[in-house]
Amino acid sequence: MAFIFKPQRPKMRPVIGADGKPTGETVKRRRRGKLVDVPKLEPERDTAGNVVKVESRKWMIEYTDAAGSRRKAGGYTDRGMTDRKAANLERTVIREKEDVFDASAIHLKTDLTEHVKGWLADLRRAQRSRNYVRMVETRIETLRQKLNWRLPDSIRADGLSAWLAATAAAGASPRTVNHYLQTAIAFCNWCVGQRRMEKNPLEHVSKTTVTEPKLARRALTAAELDRLVKVDAKCGLIYLTAALTGLRREEVATLAWGDVHLDAVRPYITLRASNTKSRRADTIAVNGELAAILRCRRPDRWEPSDKVFGWVPKAQTLHKDLATAGIERIRDGTKVDFHALRVTHATLLATSGVSVRAAMEQMRHTDIRLTTKVYTDPMLLDTHGAVNSIPQIIGAEYREALQATGTDDSTAQKNERSYRRAPVIRNAQNGREWPQDENEPIAGSTASSRVTDDGTESYGPWSVSDDAECQPAGTADGGSRTLNPGFTKAVLYH
Repeated sequence: MAFIFKPQRPKMRPVIGADGKPTGETVKRRRRGKLVDVPKLEPERDTAGNVVKVESRKWMIEYTDAAGSRRKAGGYTDRGMTDRKAANLERTVIREKEDVFDASAIHLKTDLTEHVKGWLADLRRAQRSRNYVRMVETRIETLRQKLNWRLPDSIRADGLSAWLAATAAAGASPRTVNHYLQTAIAFCNWCVGQRRMEKNPLEHVSKTTVTEPKLARRALTAAELDRLVKVDAKCGLIYLTAALTGLRREEVATLAWGDVHLDAVRPYITLRASNTKSRRADTIAVNGELAAILRCRRPDRWEPSDKVFGWVPKAQTLHKDLATAGIERIRDGTKVDFHALRVTHATLLATSGVSVRAAMEQMRHTDIRLTTKVYTDPMLLDTHGAVNSIPQIIGAEYREALQATGTDDSTAQKNERSYRRAPVIRNAQNGREWPQDENEPIAGSTASSRVTDDGTESYGPWSVSDDAECQPAGTADGGSRTLNPGFTKAVLYH
């Protein structure tokens, strides 16, 4: 229940001296942005020495909020208006207790810049990257100024859609237009989650269709990486470190000497959870070549918190270095940026014969498909050498049959007949099956193949006819076994 009252305050007067007259003392006070001299005041007292108090002109409201704490709110000189404000406060408390939010009563009259400050502070608290926070801050500030967003209720879907259409018509790429929309939607979602807005007014605004394909990152070859590193010694060491460790841009910038263990038997780098994308502490191995270079670069006196680099070349600097090194930045639907050095690291591991599981661990991936499908450049894989490493499958005799031209050459006809008539043989004693060469005796039998008077080929204890039936030689019934019923030709492989 709200309580309305008029607070009492001491009655003030200029400082009185011993003679009962004002002393004329002054103090500095700020008035309209300027410091001015005003009379020094003191509480007025009655004859008994008690402070004289007077009632305030405005009413005061005291009420209990949803958490049970007593709070005060300023009223008006008019008692009726103060009563209505007290009633609104009571309704707001009831709605908050019932979890029915009334945003207009608390936040909708607050300037939008205050909400933006809270959103950005929340992003920094969540340890989002500095580049991301800086980018969304620029985006939301542009929208606020262009669309005259002063209060939360001034954010309208129709105004944003019209501005996005005009921006796209002015030449902005579809991805840039979509990023403006995503930033605005993310901000409104945060306001809803923080109970600063009742609902997101932009939730039904559709994205712009992206027609051009997204450029995939490609890996640099060893020769290209060598040329890039030699363009500039200062930037080149950063490029080499990223390519030989797979570190991301932010991880390279925040890498400290205390994280780089170069004097170990197997040099390694420890990554703090606060610096990694996944917010997980990790350890990666360091290439011997890179470890030797970093040992020479490490100062004689260093602190564990000292940065190894402390910075990363900007995108424009990388573009200039690529051009100087004679490397095309965009080619055949692919691009090279700083993160492409991480793709280069994964591809170097793959082309060096490193197992996929070891590469996944070095890349700090939790899904092996990310290592093999996204971060390994298939254009640099030696697929020709891979297929030629397959051992020989076909024997020399059958290979000649496959190479036959189909002419009247007697050797080719013989090989073709041998290829066609080679069946799968099953031994009656042990049940084994295998493709039987025409001139090869059956295992466990000393008899060679021969042609009987009726045109049937006999293989030791078995005979094979054109209908692909195997039966014991000299047996007319009971012993027939069909290899592939319904086929007129015997098969080479079973």
